[in-house]
Amino acid sequence: MVPTDFANYFLASAGAGAALIGLLFVAISINTGRTFGRAAQPVRQQVASGAFDLAIEPEDTSDPQRATDRYRGLAGPWFDALAGAATAGPDRSEKRLLYSELEQAWDAARPALPLYQRLQVDVAPRALAGVDPASAGAPLTWNAREWRFAVH
Repeated sequence: MVPTDFANYFLASAGAGAALIGLLFVAISINTGRTFGRAAQPVRQQVASGAFDLAIEPEDTSDPQRATDRYRGLAGPWFDALAGAATAGPDRSEKRLLYSELEQAWDAARPALPLYQRLQVDVAPRALAGVDPASAGAPLTWNAREWRFAVH
């Protein structure tokens, strides 16, 4: 039984301990040379075999198409159909809708359990036209020569 004066202390201690254990798993799982290099094939084969109780593997999600292709055949036929449509989507607004639906289909199938996410956020003023974020982690400035401020 915990005295009422210490209830918040124990709750905060448990939360901090859980966060530190989570960081330990993140630190153990990040080995980009092994995951994204040539040596990644044996790791991916072991993960695909399913001969383990738990596999913690980092995943590069900077390119939505590559991140989607990884789950083709694992998240159901509706996911596969949406992935094909998103790949062939003609414009960005249509792709945004398809990727939103893809996220819901992936969540329903739950082919993996995401433990953490590293966000890569770029911010630009609304008046700046021509900003087009690149996939695969390229810098936002890849098409800077096409940027223009709207004239009022």
